[in-house]
Amino acid sequence: MDDQNRLKTIDEFMLNNEVPLDLNDLMVVLAAAYKVPIALIGIVGEFEEVFKARYGTSLSKVSREHAFCSHVVQERQQVVVNNAQEDPRFKDNPLVTGEPHICFYAGTPIEINDEVIGAVCLIDTVPREIDKKYLGPVDLWCTNFGLNGSLLIAKQSCKPSGLS
Repeated sequence: MDDQNRLKTIDEFMLNNEVPLDLNDLMVVLAAAYKVPIALIGIVGEFEEVFKARYGTSLSKVSREHAFCSHVVQERQQVVVNNAQEDPRFKDNPLVTGEPHICFYAGTPIEINDEVIGAVCLIDTVPREIDKKYLGPVDLWCTNFGLNGSLLIAKQSCKPSGLS
């Protein structure tokens, strides 16, 4: 994983963000559909994960070393943790042992220009299992979001300098 290219992609996307959706409303819909108390979109930067949309938590960012989404970025694929309290990767994580007491986590990668910049995350405070096939709608949304992000970056790079 080339983190510098990934961080450049995040910068380009965030500077040109013209997404016409209220992403917080989407998090409400996802939380209800999957019956989880927390849903969010996390963008994993160099030192922290910033939540660009969220439902069910007042957190707006976490350190990258504690971010569950860092695993999605590193693995470049969907990550499901049925019980973080029993998973050796997460059991001592302060997001598990303290607020928001993450137990279940399902993160689906958001990919723009072949770089995973973050994830859409479904989180619960109790253990649960989910068949990855039921996460298909989240995966489809992430794919479309990533394609739109790639198009926005391409559109911006085609503009002559000095024009907006």
